[in-house]
Amino acid sequence: MVLANEETGESFGEVKLKQIYISFELFNLSKEECVTPFENLIYILKNMDIFDMSPFKEENEAFRRILDAANVNAMTSHERDVYDEVLKRYRDWRCTTEYAIEQAEEKGLKRGMEKGLEKGLEEGIEKGQQEALQRTVQNMKAMQISTDVIMKATGMTSEEIEQL
Repeated sequence: MVLANEETGESFGEVKLKQIYISFELFNLSKEECVTPFENLIYILKNMDIFDMSPFKEENEAFRRILDAANVNAMTSHERDVYDEVLKRYRDWRCTTEYAIEQAEEKGLKRGMEKGLEKGLEEGIEKGQQEALQRTVQNMKAMQISTDVIMKATGMTSEEIEQL
């Protein structure tokens, strides 16, 4: 990343950033296996919801601050108001998104069912008409009506009539 003047484009500093992605599912060390401060931090973050009292809280001030920041009851009234507002926005967004997804799925399913029913009905009608025409041709052949008359009456070719 380079910091630059917007107007001139002249750079005036350089900042190097490093991104680290952590998958909690892949982190499976126990408390006793955590050796480095980073492992301890990941362990706390992964298991924060099950701690009444973190095993590292008494051992390190940094971990105490992390857990205190996560403690809603320790917040000032202003911090709690901000937290509640952010939480409300998140829950509203999540509920709205889930509802929209649910409605889209229902709408898609309904459209799919309607199109499938319509197509199935068309195919069924077409098949029924074809079968009725074949029975009619078979009946006409059984009555010894000439192939020319059957062709004129049904619109079928002589080969199609002979196959029946």
